[in-house]
Amino acid sequence: MRRGILIAAIMILIPVCTFAASPKVVEKWLIHNEEEMLKWNAAGLEQVEITSEGIFFDLEEKAAFFRSPPEGFKEDIDAMHAYITIPELLAGENIEEVALLVLSLKDDGEIAHRLRIGFTIEQGSTDIYVPLAHYRKDMGSADVIAISFKGNAKNIKFEGIKFLKHSLGQKIIASWRSFWILEPFTPHTINILVGPVITTDYMMADDWYDNWHLNGISANAYMLVGISLFGVAILFYTGLFSKRKWEDDRKRIVIIFFVFIASIWILYDFRMGVEFVRNVAIDHVQYISEDEETRTFRDRDRFYDFAKFVKSFVKDRETYEVFLPDPWPYFGSMRYYTYPSIPNPGDPVSDTWVVYEREDIVLREDNKLYHAGEAFTDAGEVIGQFSERSFVFREFTN
Repeated sequence: MRRGILIAAIMILIPVCTFAASPKVVEKWLIHNEEEMLKWNAAGLEQVEITSEGIFFDLEEKAAFFRSPPEGFKEDIDAMHAYITIPELLAGENIEEVALLVLSLKDDGEIAHRLRIGFTIEQGSTDIYVPLAHYRKDMGSADVIAISFKGNAKNIKFEGIKFLKHSLGQKIIASWRSFWILEPFTPHTINILVGPVITTDYMMADDWYDNWHLNGISANAYMLVGISLFGVAILFYTGLFSKRKWEDDRKRIVIIFFVFIASIWILYDFRMGVEFVRNVAIDHVQYISEDEETRTFRDRDRFYDFAKFVKSFVKDRETYEVFLPDPWPYFGSMRYYTYPSIPNPGDPVSDTWVVYEREDIVLREDNKLYHAGEAFTDAGEVIGQFSERSFVFREFTN
């Protein structure tokens, strides 16, 4: 009994433990001098300068660095780091895309298959982590890998790539940690619970929910396979080593098998209970117990308080115009909260404009609302200010 409690305690504590060892660097493709740059092929580079920190270049429309993948790229390499620095962009400059391309070639050199993995790039030094293992099935023959750039900017720095391999221990701990990453309440929770997902990528174990489309397999699959294998194992063990009569063993096997299932059930139920209690606690702290002026509700932030705020300003209007961050889910919610006054989905017909969290909508000195430098209303005034970027505007009557 004590041993069982100790094992259970250790299993519960594992998710909060950190794994000291870093992933093994299998190969480095860094560019710190001209000799290292000769190992690469490049196209579209302008104003190139190679330093001990990396290669600096200007981008005009398109540029790329490419070379053949390292040995065992598809089988043995689990992830990579790409080191890219985007400087502060000047007027007229932009970065449309930075991406990893994995190309499969025909015998004549033409591209037969292309896998594109886009990066989220911010200004400043960026260490981009790519979980390559999750893309293996889509890589084709993987004859060439490339880092491509699209846009128009000066003095971009590319330092190179490091390829990584996770140890067996890291994969086991990543699997256990990802099982204990809890799912937040979202709009789809009423219809879909993703449930625990198992990922063997140690670097992404804590972020599986944000990347669940990449991150491995539902824990249910492992559970069902494990239950089946356990059942087969106790049957074989009993048949090979038991000296009792089958009638005696049969009852024992059934009890052991259902105790095993019950243990998994309890583990799942405990996890789900913790998940629900955690989410309720977050709602209580961030919304229920907070002041109305500062409270936020999940991914909707202060929207529901804003919708209630708007109702008193539009109740004398049959319809009103809206500027929202996205049509869904805000437009439908506005219809619900301000009924019988409803937001207008078509061309403007009302003198009242409701703006929520749109920093691109500004009121200028001529008392008109502007978007992208152009006025889209007649002169008017703000009749209700909810926050800096959320307000109700009404045009002056002639």
